[in-house]
Amino acid sequence: MSLDPLASFIETLCARAFSVRHRYLVAVQGPDGWIASRLAALWSPQGNLQGCWISQTPPSETAYASDWLRTDRSRQVLGQEFDRVLIDARSGLEPDALGALSGTVRAGGCLLLLLPPYEAAAATPFQRWLQHCLEQPSGTDRAAWLLTPETDPTQLRQLLKQLPLNESAAVPKPEDPDCLSDDQALAVAKICRVLQGHRRRPLVISADRGRGKSAALGIAAARLMQQQPCRIRLTAPSKAAVASLLERLYALLPDAEIQRQGNRVVCGASELEFVALDRLLSPAFDPQLEAQAGVAELLLVDEAAAIPAPMLEQLLRRHARVVFATTTHGYEGTGRGFLIRFSAALQQLTPQWRRFELQQPIRWNCADPLENWVFSALMLDAEPAQFQESEFKPSDLDGGALSFRCWESAQLLANPSVLKQLFGLLVLAHYRTSPSDLRDLLDDPARQVWLLSESDRSGVSVRVLGVVLVATEGGFDASLSRQIWLGKRRLHGHLLPQVLCAQAGWSQAAELSYWRVVRIAVSEPLRRCGFGRVMLQRLLVEARQQPSIDVLGTSFGASVELLPFWSSQGLQPLRLGLKPDGRSGSVSLLYARGCSDRAESLLRQIQRQFSRDLPLRLQRDAAMLEPELVCALLADSLTAAHYPLEPQDRQDIESFLLGNRGLQLVEAALQRWMWQLLPTRPGPADQSSPVLNPDLDLELRALLVRYLLQQWPLERLLSEYGLSGERQLQQRLKPQLLPLWNGSRSLAITDGED
Repeated sequence: MSLDPLASFIETLCARAFSVRHRYLVAVQGPDGWIASRLAALWSPQGNLQGCWISQTPPSETAYASDWLRTDRSRQVLGQEFDRVLIDARSGLEPDALGALSGTVRAGGCLLLLLPPYEAAAATPFQRWLQHCLEQPSGTDRAAWLLTPETDPTQLRQLLKQLPLNESAAVPKPEDPDCLSDDQALAVAKICRVLQGHRRRPLVISADRGRGKSAALGIAAARLMQQQPCRIRLTAPSKAAVASLLERLYALLPDAEIQRQGNRVVCGASELEFVALDRLLSPAFDPQLEAQAGVAELLLVDEAAAIPAPMLEQLLRRHARVVFATTTHGYEGTGRGFLIRFSAALQQLTPQWRRFELQQPIRWNCADPLENWVFSALMLDAEPAQFQESEFKPSDLDGGALSFRCWESAQLLANPSVLKQLFGLLVLAHYRTSPSDLRDLLDDPARQVWLLSESDRSGVSVRVLGVVLVATEGGFDASLSRQIWLGKRRLHGHLLPQVLCAQAGWSQAAELSYWRVVRIAVSEPLRRCGFGRVMLQRLLVEARQQPSIDVLGTSFGASVELLPFWSSQGLQPLRLGLKPDGRSGSVSLLYARGCSDRAESLLRQIQRQFSRDLPLRLQRDAAMLEPELVCALLADSLTAAHYPLEPQDRQDIESFLLGNRGLQLVEAALQRWMWQLLPTRPGPADQSSPVLNPDLDLELRALLVRYLLQQWPLERLLSEYGLSGERQLQQRLKPQLLPLWNGSRSLAITDGED
């Protein structure tokens, strides 16, 4: 193909795209020399056309250097728009970057993808999947155009003639002059209503990219600031994520009326302030104390799906008027999984919450070819199989109706429907699932995919009920294990052996081989029916049959709902993280059980050490853990065995409960009693949540955990629970603790005993 036909093709394709406000993908695949000779035809923006060139190294041609951005910095251009975006993927494609950058191409533009020659024998599974997607035409409006040295220019011209032209290109103008679609105008009205209507009725706005979601937040904020005195707080995973929101806000507020002061925008008696998440969630930041009389308060949370659910729940608890906005199919995570996970908290805390979804695109037309191709190729629109709640039961696995087995990447590629079902299941089960997870799932040789699926008579999987992703880790020699233990080596991956070796301090731990459960998910209608436990049981049997596997374990964000699931299968806590995890917002917990004799011996020692260290950890690193989580964790530890009550402890406790001895004088004895009294009782095998000790009031248990186990300073404790002093604290504790003491002691107590 000569230069002119290629340049003519690009020009004609973009002209067709502009006429219908569509966008296309053009993949150029071939040897480096051939691609280099055609760059001038590919990259020839004229006039006011804008371009962005993404690659690991700068383009050799200086004429393109001004458009260049390194791949790992590509997110800097999110929120901007270009006529052409070029991604040089000849040294490897980053799926997240492809998904993100596709949203920066404006209507009438194209996304150019440079690829090395395709060699099926040497291609990774993900590369084979991508090639399959590039070679599949999508009707007359082909979404992806694959150009190689063998491409026939005549055939290209014929295919171009089949593209739609001048069909529904115009976007209906909404009545609201500030908005670009009726959907956006309706979203603005709903956002304003959150501030002006009843309290505790949060709004969740979801939309795919290009629908004007963030701009709607900016329009609503500008209107509210001009209509009434208000204070609007804005937060997001980063300030860069709200650039388009602030741009719309500035455009609608007259320069003469606003003042910009760092992260604050002041307009008359109103102000908007961007507040970073860590500050907003800090105990020192109290929205109630900062509230001003007669000034309405509103919190806007943009890109909520990229924020850990525990953090969102804290925001919901602390603010009476909140708007959460999230991207439905996102490169950082999915709003669909976010809604499933977060809706439970919304329903519990604010049952009158509302949801609105923007569907009408603004930056491009409906049925956009590029958007459809990216969603399909990166499986952002993958859906799990549909089930009825009573359609299957765990015992069907024994009867042959269900199967649980490991699937190789080649098998998944040969069954695209199965691949899409399992990825759709992962998307809904974990809202931070991203396109890169699809690549890792297919390409990582240490990753295993175990599927619980329906089977037909020939044994071919039909529908996927559940999935367990497993990573093989560890098995290092003694020399490397010692280097890890000394902190001189850090290997990519291998989470469990390196945490137990380098952080917990057990040098032998890195010599063991592990199966780590990375993710476990069950179809939504079948959750809490025992399928997760059945999959874990089968996986444990498989691990025990592998002579090379010593340990089955996992690491997860600690929550009171998850602990009984893992402990019911014999896994024990071995490590508590030092600080909240960036993904989950929770402190991480490492649970494991031995599959070999040498592993069981070592894990018993690690578990005993964990139990001995837990009291100190609760007073320092884990001082902010929720009391119910502390109690559930105690139920899985051996802490009580390390702190038995001595005769003198009993005397001290009785002197406090029956006499006038001061509380602080008997704290140590009370603390040892709490190790025995507070642990949560494990729930039955078919429950996913623990059974709380029925003899303890929830508020009392929280108070005891904070004071005696987490060692909160007395002043802070009194402030937290609204107590005037130590005397009032004693008056609150004594009448509730005395019946518990009478029920737990082994000897009868009378008022006259010593």
